Amino acid sequence: MSSTITVFLLYFIVIIGVTLYVSVRMFKTKKANFSSEYFVGGRRIGPLALAILIAAGVASTGTFIGGPGLSGENGFGFAMLFGFGQLIMNLFVLGIVGKKINIISRRINAQSYLDLFYYRFAAYKPLIILLLLALLTFLITAASAEFIGGSRVIQSMTGIPFSYSLIGFGIIIVAYTALGGLRGVTTVAMMQGIIMTLASVILIVAFIIHFGGVTPIFEASAELDPVRASPGGTEPLYTMVDFWFTYGIGVLGLAWGVQGALSYRSVKTMKTAIVFGIIMVTFWTVFMSMGGVAGKVLFPDLASSDLLIPNLAEEVLPGTLSGFVLAAVAGAGQSTIGALFILASSSIVVTAYKLLKDSQKNENHQRSQKSVRMASIIVTICVGVLVVALAFNPPDTLQDFITLSQGGSAAALAPTLILGLYWPRMNKYGALAGILFGFASYFIIGSVEFGAEWLAHFPLILSAPIAFLAAISVSYLTPLSSRPIIEAFFGSHTPSGRWLVEEGNIKASESE
Repeated sequence: MSSTITVFLLYFIVIIGVTLYVSVRMFKTKKANFSSEYFVGGRRIGPLALAILIAAGVASTGTFIGGPGLSGENGFGFAMLFGFGQLIMNLFVLGIVGKKINIISRRINAQSYLDLFYYRFAAYKPLIILLLLALLTFLITAASAEFIGGSRVIQSMTGIPFSYSLIGFGIIIVAYTALGGLRGVTTVAMMQGIIMTLASVILIVAFIIHFGGVTPIFEASAELDPVRASPGGTEPLYTMVDFWFTYGIGVLGLAWGVQGALSYRSVKTMKTAIVFGIIMVTFWTVFMSMGGVAGKVLFPDLASSDLLIPNLAEEVLPGTLSGFVLAAVAGAGQSTIGALFILASSSIVVTAYKLLKDSQKNENHQRSQKSVRMASIIVTICVGVLVVALAFNPPDTLQDFITLSQGGSAAALAPTLILGLYWPRMNKYGALAGILFGFASYFIIGSVEFGAEWLAHFPLILSAPIAFLAAISVSYLTPLSSRPIIEAFFGSHTPSGRWLVEEGNIKASESE
């Protein structure tokens, strides 16, 4: 146990060191360039960094703790279907909306996910305020789950009470995100992504050797309950459809995953990142889901299924490697929380600032950037404190919490984002209707008894079409967006200076 803890502590020391290095460089950034560097990394993120930023932003502690926990409870048949359902998350994010988002963000100098809606829908206050509230609700829920997962790992390893683990874990993550911005989060996430992949390989090799192959794990799992060997395991097979939808195409609604699409530098970078992402997520999801089943065989009576992977690592690995694997598990949560906090900071500081105040004039630009710098750090710290406070009352099963935040976010935001990017007729009133109907229908379908139990298993599949229908119907019944907005978002030619972005509006350049 001592060597396990030593490796784990060394990992956090390295994280702190990298954070201090990046933060020093960040604060040497010219004030005029601070927003671009802090929120979108100067739009120079490379392929490996982009792959990790997207994949690790979506594949979180739930992938290494909650998902394996569910797989352990439901069996081998569930583990395979659950794990393979997440492999193409990078393809969905970058292939479906990522390229368009990157092009548009450069045209309008968008510095946050919310900026895309801000300019696409002409700074329509009711819509932006609703979006901001929805983002913060889902963001805080997701971040709380990540803190809970990481703290449970520390508790399992060291015996330190959950509350103390949570506070220590929170301080480290909030500090490196607040000080380093997206550049710091990306630097740390690259290291964490590599560690997560290596740890997945190490763990699967170790538990296969421990059991003498995959077949003994399968047979031992089936002995606990023969149903566990069937497709879907102890879960009805039809419920897997909603899992695939939520963790596959549903990632388009995860603002903290899509945010990374604003930051890459070329189409080649995007394509390479898709390939890297699929490879890494295969190790993270499929192998870790199998690990949950192996853990359940070894520890059938654990108080919480979220502890299966930590206990499995300590059982089948020597102390040094066990500490390495558990550091990777904690790192999965850290990378996601970093993306969440950058999203919170950029949404509140950049977009809300634009919404509530007039645009800064050129002569006040330096002072404005200084204010953004301080406000970004303060907001990140405040959100971090709030999330840690909420995490003190954790749910029994972590993955249920994560599914709630991801499914609700996808239902509310994905239809509006897709229509806003690819349908010129979409307007601000349709966007407002889509978010309201998507958000409301998701929670109503998932929580209200309709006399048909199966409905509760498909909240996202049923609510997403409702959101699309509401957005399309209202858009057809209300006026078009302005011509400059349509040209900026759907024009094929992008000469320099063609669009001027002022006070929430996109205007044609006077030179045109």
